Amino acid sequence: MPELLEAYLNYCLRRRSGQLYEGEVRERHILLVWSVFGTCSSIFHRLCTHSPASEHSNYEVPVFTSDRLNNASYLRSGFLPFNPLVNKSVVSLETVELYHHLFMRCPRLGIQPFIRALCDLQGVRFKNNVSVQFASAYDLYIRLADGVRNQVRSALGRLTPNYRMLNTCPACQYEVEGEPAQPIRMMAACDGNNSLKRFQRREPSGDGRMLGTVKERPDTRVGGGDYFLLPETVDLWDEPNWGKWLDWAPTGRGAKNSCTDRWSNMNESKTARSFGCFEVNGLFAGFCRHSFVLVFADMLRTGEQSKYFLALLHHFMSACRDDRRQRGLPDEPIGSLGVGYDIACGMVDKITRSPLTQLAQDEKLHLLIGLLHGYAHNRLCQLSFLMLYIYGAGIEDLEVCERFFSHSNA
Repeated sequence: MPELLEAYLNYCLRRRSGQLYEGEVRERHILLVWSVFGTCSSIFHRLCTHSPASEHSNYEVPVFTSDRLNNASYLRSGFLPFNPLVNKSVVSLETVELYHHLFMRCPRLGIQPFIRALCDLQGVRFKNNVSVQFASAYDLYIRLADGVRNQVRSALGRLTPNYRMLNTCPACQYEVEGEPAQPIRMMAACDGNNSLKRFQRREPSGDGRMLGTVKERPDTRVGGGDYFLLPETVDLWDEPNWGKWLDWAPTGRGAKNSCTDRWSNMNESKTARSFGCFEVNGLFAGFCRHSFVLVFADMLRTGEQSKYFLALLHHFMSACRDDRRQRGLPDEPIGSLGVGYDIACGMVDKITRSPLTQLAQDEKLHLLIGLLHGYAHNRLCQLSFLMLYIYGAGIEDLEVCERFFSHSNA
């Protein structure tokens, strides 16, 4: 991977300046080139030559003596390989970049319709294996982009595990010398989105009543960078697993919350069950008040359980505490940390009984309820948690999750 990353950076630098790679050519490979732009760049014209004895989209791509891997030479010429070792066809980097930008603006655009359009441009019949090959090339492109991003972060000293989360919002997290202290130093919001589900592909069952066997290949890759919590981290905050935490002793339950009957996601017996056809039942997300993403967690085979909220709180508050210690600041923060959740009243007893209780006290955690959800709670809950009655909350409604989900669900 380092060799491919170096070749990709070399190509990007030369593409801007229009310079050729001055290396000794060991041999030339005749490859089928998939490209929306045809012979798309000046470097392409000068490095690669058309093969007159073959089809119109076949070109002779140089392989340089300085490259141990043929794929590195392909990248220097502006192509992404489909396979790690032997390739008979490649795709131009400009084509993959075009699909990436289209996908970022329209996530509904899948690889197959894009490849169908590409086949129409090439004047060839669509074959499903081209979609599979393009998916492999796109995975490589994402890996290369992540590698470049990590190199930039490393050069700027921003490669620490929680740097992005702790510096994602300048308004919330950047401190100005001499700035007056606020009653609430930062406001965040958490909520689950049940619309972002993913089916688990299974074989058809015999009678239709039971689920068939899973036909998906196990994927142990970890994606999402530092945006997503690992499932193992989330499961530690499931109530049966609290005993795994050191220096924690179980306590009795508090009084029953009067809002439990109004909110289904307060009832763990309901959220523990889900339709078996779904592998992912949704997304649990945390944002600052300005809609910057703090952290995500996939809701795997369960509904919106309290373990996601507790795991997110622990991840963020422990990172804030460690950051203050690293910078030599006092352990006690100035001002409380306001976190909004639509069932905040039901989480107070849960946090008090959980291993999170001491950290919540140290970070001065203050649970809040946004204005949209607040009026579904009783009067006592509103006086204790509703943003309208919280000193220091200002005119903030803390419904950033709903606004974010309205975009992701569109």
